[in-house]
Amino acid sequence: GFTALLGFYFLDERLSGQTVAGIALASLGVFWVLAERTDSLLLPGQEIPRGRRLAKGVLWGIGAALTQAFSFVFLKLALRGGMSPLWAALLRLGIGAALLWGMGMFTGWSRSAVGCVRIQPKVFWLLLGVCVFSASGMWLSSVAISLIPAGVAGTLINLQPVLVVLIGALWRRSLPSGRAVCGTLI
Repeated sequence: GFTALLGFYFLDERLSGQTVAGIALASLGVFWVLAERTDSLLLPGQEIPRGRRLAKGVLWGIGAALTQAFSFVFLKLALRGGMSPLWAALLRLGIGAALLWGMGMFTGWSRSAVGCVRIQPKVFWLLLGVCVFSASGMWLSSVAISLIPAGVAGTLINLQPVLVVLIGALWRRSLPSGRAVCGTLI
């Protein structure tokens, strides 16, 4: 939704009523799943967030959605200017990695991350998988944004909670709640 609004304002992207309804319906399905109050969406060891933790998580999530929407708009402008999706993804990853590692060194996070890899070598392979899938996702999102309106691409890209429900159900070898299934189907 945020990307569609920003795309309308900054990119002059006009969306049909059917497209806006589709974005609203997809967003409704995601919110329906996220409003789940049982542990059917959690991975083993996770707990249901409540109170301040829940409010803080929601605020950080909204902030992430807004910053990602702006990044999609800026990405679309760069792609319109002739930048290739692959180069855009590489640039986004490189700058993001430099910022995160810089913040990690400033806060001490990077030392604990390296220590964790030393203590548990399996973490390295998990992180490698995360990097491969993240880089692939970043490149594919750049391709999607180059081909279709940013708001539509942003909505599709942000259907991750739906996929997490499915992955979580497979991981736990259990069915998600009826509410989660309905939201996923929406």
